[in-house]
Amino acid sequence: MEEIQSLYWFHNFRGEKRSLKEAYLFPDSIPGGVGECCAPKLLNHAARSGLRPMSIAEFYWGAPSSSGKLRAGEFYPCCETRCRPILGFMLCGADVVC
Repeated sequence: MEEIQSLYWFHNFRGEKRSLKEAYLFPDSIPGGVGECCAPKLLNHAARSGLRPMSIAEFYWGAPSSSGKLRAGEFYPCCETRCRPILGFMLCGADVVC
């Protein structure tokens, strides 16, 4: 898992780049799947491309999850253990008006 996670790099809107271990808020306990949701991927692309997000929202699309917690077409906040610990770094500089 560490070898896979070493391939992940995140960019922010200040032009900074960090590895997953550097960007993750709790580097001693990084779960699998960090950065795999749409929001981190889109924010990373925007930061690398010089774009500034105005807003972002994620919704689930597909069959209801086996737990029943996810339903198609519903909006959900970022996951607490995977996305939230990297979004702080990724959003740095996003509030600067160009």
